[in-house]
Amino acid sequence: MRKLQPEDLGDFLDQPKCAILATHFPNGQVLLSPVWQEWQDGGFTVFIPADDAKSKHIIAKPTNK
Repeated sequence: MRKLQPEDLGDFLDQPKCAILATHFPNGQVLLSPVWQEWQDGGFTVFIPADDAKSKHIIAKPTNK
C-alpha cells in the first residue's frame, strides 16, 4: 500500500466534502455521523456542536489515530 501525501491528492482536500465521523458509546456501539470538515494547516477541522453526543464521546475517550 502506498502512503499518500496531501500533495498527491491535487485539489481534493480543498473541495467541500461531507465526512463520516465514527465514535463509540460506552457500551461499544458505534455512532456514524455525517459532519462538515475542512482541511487546513495539515489537518482536518470537524464541525460539531459542543453538546452533541459525538463531542461527548471524543472528550470521554480521545484518540490520536
